[in-house]
Amino acid sequence: MRRSHIVAVKHGRDKGRHFQITEMSAFDCEGWARNAVSEAYRCALASDAPLLQTLAGGFRDFFEAPEVEPIKLPSDGSLTADDPIIKQAQKERAQAAEEASEQKREQSPMQLVASIGLQLFYRLPRASQSAILNELMACVSVKVGEAYLPIMELRDTGWTLTEQAADEYVTDPLTVRLLQREAFAIHADFFTAAVPYIYQAVRARLSLYP
Repeated sequence: MRRSHIVAVKHGRDKGRHFQITEMSAFDCEGWARNAVSEAYRCALASDAPLLQTLAGGFRDFFEAPEVEPIKLPSDGSLTADDPIIKQAQKERAQAAEEASEQKREQSPMQLVASIGLQLFYRLPRASQSAILNELMACVSVKVGEAYLPIMELRDTGWTLTEQAADEYVTDPLTVRLLQREAFAIHADFFTAAVPYIYQAVRARLSLYP
């Protein structure tokens, strides 16, 4: 069953308006995410050093191995770091740290999206950016009376904001960013597997700079 949730705008000119974001079908989302990740990967490789450093910093907390403090040894010297008891305790501590890190990744899709989406996708060429974001926004409907109406329509040129939505329902640029962010979040799991590869590409690219 596809997920959906309601976004209530709390600030700006669209304050009080409600939007519904409905997840794409698995097949549609897989194709959309593949195109989006390919563009993000290409953008990461073409970016300059300052942007790459920013991206690397955003990824680091999620995909670098967690730091594990060594077990404190008894002061009387009765146990050493090579003792099986200490080794087992250190192994268990490392496993616990990795599990905590994995749980953090699973529970923080918005941060993942912010790392690869909001920093990369807004830096794509405008045509690519529009194609990716407009298709994503096709998941958004606005509440009008008791019904939810789509804010995008599919034309020969691709997904386009409806005239009524542009004139009446979405009048604040902050609302656009809010809806894009929320729509990314509901599809974040499709990006999780790809982000480590983008991170590795960013790190490799950074190594080329003096």
